[in-house]
Amino acid sequence: MIRSGFNRREKAGRLIERIIDEKLAGKTPERGKTILECYDLVKHQPTKEYQGLYDRVKHELSEMGLEI
Repeated sequence: MIRSGFNRREKAGRLIERIIDEKLAGKTPERGKTILECYDLVKHQPTKEYQGLYDRVKHELSEMGLEI
């Protein structure tokens, strides 16, 4: 089995379709952020806001069945 838990393209495709339907459908993309808004180049670590976003998305994907 592949590390992600998805050993078939069909299963991965269903996850992508679910993400599109539940999270992206009908929404306009937000403006992107600069590297300085996401990462502290002096301390070499993500900003608290970006780390929180990363943790939330990681949790949501694991709830959908992706092994991270």
